[in-house]
Amino acid sequence: MTTLKLPLSILLCATLGLLQPSLSTAAEPAVSKSSTAAKAKPVPEKSAYTSLKKQAAAGDPIAQRELGDDYYYGYNSATDLAQAAAWYRKAAEQGHVGAQFDLGQAYDDGKGVKQDKAEALRWYVQSAAQGNVSAQNNAGVMYREGEGVPGGKANDQEAMRLFRLSAAQGDAEAQTSIGWFYEMGRGVKKDLSEAAHWYAKAAEQGHIGAQENLGDMYRDGDGVKANKQTARFWYEKSAAQGSEDAAKKLKKLGK
Repeated sequence: MTTLKLPLSILLCATLGLLQPSLSTAAEPAVSKSSTAAKAKPVPEKSAYTSLKKQAAAGDPIAQRELGDDYYYGYNSATDLAQAAAWYRKAAEQGHVGAQFDLGQAYDDGKGVKQDKAEALRWYVQSAAQGNVSAQNNAGVMYREGEGVPGGKANDQEAMRLFRLSAAQGDAEAQTSIGWFYEMGRGVKKDLSEAAHWYAKAAEQGHIGAQENLGDMYRDGDGVKANKQTARFWYEKSAAQGSEDAAKKLKKLGK
């Protein structure tokens, strides 16, 4: 998953899969996971970097995670994903919540380690249990898709539990996923009003897929009172971010 990752970064569009034309026929959401973007970080003085490495070697999990970031992003040396994963593991095994997420992402994407979805899920779950919002979302995606799960079978109840935890912390991807679950009646009783409620939360944060889906709901009167102008508003928001489907729907909506 990338950026956060988002190496699988997924968008729930009304076409969901970006191919279906309306919410009533919406396909399962693509796999959009959260990932960690590199931050602009000043290069420390040589003595400070040397100190960091000594602290990491001495077993300090905070220093180990930071050294992993240094190798991952190439802050102070050449990028080395294997070294990054090795240091993330040292910190993760000591319970560092951020490093657990990072190691899960490494296994998820196969960066610095051999790709292993089961290991990715294992580390995401540990990080999620400590409250990491991105880990909660990514683990939810994996349970929804059956990735890394024994037998490859999706677990909608566990996915929804994790999405709710992430959504409660304001994660737009998780909010959109919850909306889709209610729209499809998957793992929960179908409830279009609830679907619209969760899409609205994500749409207000700028989620491109949620904006398009919410536009569909106002266009069709699904879960909300039909309102052409409100549908137009959300289609315009989604189209402005590059959704070709939203742009086509906006054109069809007319004046």
